[in-house]
Amino acid sequence: MAHSRICSIIYQYKMAFEQSEDQPEDHRTEEYLSSFNACMLNVCSALWKTISIQGEQPPFDLPAVTVERLFERCQERGTDVQRALSITQSAALIGFSKRFMKALEEQETNHRVMHHEPITANSLAKLGQEGGMSLSYQDYRIRYLDHLYEQGFTGIYNLLYSSMKSLINKRKEKVV
Repeated sequence: MAHSRICSIIYQYKMAFEQSEDQPEDHRTEEYLSSFNACMLNVCSALWKTISIQGEQPPFDLPAVTVERLFERCQERGTDVQRALSITQSAALIGFSKRFMKALEEQETNHRVMHHEPITANSLAKLGQEGGMSLSYQDYRIRYLDHLYEQGFTGIYNLLYSSMKSLINKRKEKVV
């Protein structure tokens, strides 16, 4: 899948930059590294957190008109623009997310209500309150990310686990 391949490429660059940090022959400028880090942060934030369409600097250096069109299109479709690229709701990954949730629910048979909408913190909280599976959004995303890794989406997994503080800390907890 393209998402994972792109993430894998970014991850490989990140690792190469980190390994060459202390080498005197490194010819990368601060501007180049800042640009790369901004791109990487945009990708990671869009996948794991949300994209911010407000503020002075639009995501991915998109022109304002493109951001406006994205916002309008998402509103027309009833989609949360800030989560439109997330691992649980992007067009490319939402089907995987729904199938993963269904598999989780089938493993646990002690609930009355099944989840039938895009996975969000609110939808999971509502599900638990209505007698469905009780699972926090953070725990769901971590389990889903692990599932994506098992399915071969190693680029997404490696990039996020090497870049997002919450995942880095989670990995450290597992080791201890």
